[in-house]
Amino acid sequence: MLHVSNADRRRGDPDAQGRQTGSDSHLPDGAEWLTPMHVLARLAGYDTRVLLGLPFDVLRSAAGCGTPVAVSDLLPGELVLVLGPGPDLDLLLAASRVGPAGRVFGVAWDEASLMRIRSNAGAAGYDNVEILPGERAGLPVGDGAVDWLIGNRMIGFCPDGTRLFAEIHRVLKPGGRLYWADIVAEGLPTWVRVGVSSATSWLAAAPGESEYLAGLADAGLEDVRNRGRYVYTAEELGAVAESMGAAEDVAPVAARLAAEVVGGVWRAYFSARKPLLRTQDGQEDEQPDQQEDDEEESR
Repeated sequence: MLHVSNADRRRGDPDAQGRQTGSDSHLPDGAEWLTPMHVLARLAGYDTRVLLGLPFDVLRSAAGCGTPVAVSDLLPGELVLVLGPGPDLDLLLAASRVGPAGRVFGVAWDEASLMRIRSNAGAAGYDNVEILPGERAGLPVGDGAVDWLIGNRMIGFCPDGTRLFAEIHRVLKPGGRLYWADIVAEGLPTWVRVGVSSATSWLAAAPGESEYLAGLADAGLEDVRNRGRYVYTAEELGAVAESMGAAEDVAPVAARLAAEVVGGVWRAYFSARKPLLRTQDGQEDEQPDQQEDDEEESR
C-alpha cells in the first residue's frame, strides 16, 4: 500500500494551487450536504466564488471528487464531452469556459438523470449544453467528435473499464485531450473490496493508480500522466463512509475504515492525449481538421 504523510498529502494536487484556504473553498456546511456522494463533493475543492449564481439543485447533485474543468485548458469554441455519476456542475462549468461558440455534451444513465440535468442546464441559462442518453461503456457520440473529454468519478461505476477507455479514444479528435479526476486506492482489505456494507460500496471498485495509467495507455492514448493526488485523511474517510450508510449503523464500519485504509485512498488527476494523425512521411499532422476543410473547398 502507498502511504503518504500529512506533509505530502496535497503535493501536486491541482486543486490546492491558487485556491482559498478555510471554509470558503468548500461547498456550504449544513445537513443538506450529508447525503450519499455529497460529502465527496465538499472535499472536491470547488471554489464557491465560481459557483455563485448556479441553481442550488446543481450543487446538490454534484457527485465528483475533484475539479477537472477548473484545472483543464478548455478554450472558447471547443467541443467537450463530460462524464460522471453527477455531472451537472462540471457540465455548466465547462459550458461557461467554451462559451456560445463551443458545445458541451453530457451523458445521462437513466431517464430521471436525463430530465434533471436538462432542467438544471436550462435553469442556469446555458443553451450550449446537450444531454444525451447512453450507456457507460458505449458513448453516444461519433468517432473523433470532441476536443476534450472531462471525467469525474467514473471508472468505479463502469462494469467494463477497458471498453470505456477504448470509447474515450474513439470519440476524441486526433490531438484531443482527456482530463479526469477519480478516486483510486491501493492495498484495500478484502472486507472493503467485497462491499458488504453500504458504507464501503464507494470504494469497493476503486482502481489502482497503475491500473488507470495502464488502461489509458493500452487504449492508444499517449502522454498519459498522473497530474497530482490528494490523500484522504482518516476523518474524511470516516465522514464519507457515514454519509453512504444512512440506512444502517455505520459508525463501527466507518471507524474501522478510517483506521485500516488511511493513507491508501486518494483523489488523482489523470491527463492524456489522442495521437495526432500522421502524414505519409511519418510526421504528425498538426491541423487535421483544417486539412480536411481545405480539401472539401477544393472539390
